[in-house]
Amino acid sequence: TTMSQPGSQQLLEVLKKSEQPLDAYQIARQTGLTPMNVGRSLMKLVKKGQVRYLDELGSANDLSARVIVVG
Repeated sequence: TTMSQPGSQQLLEVLKKSEQPLDAYQIARQTGLTPMNVGRSLMKLVKKGQVRYLDELGSANDLSARVIVVG
């Protein structure tokens, strides 16, 4: 489908409003999504070039890595 991942827009809005980088746990608390779902959505947003990780990922499922919006 052409629909974006549920919550992707919500994640971007939370990150844009934030004064500092956030990790998946912090975003999950603000959106009501699970950290795992946030992590998956973040990976997709990173691949699209909309957000980037500030911290080196310990693993592909590193939910404590902080992200920022690009641009």
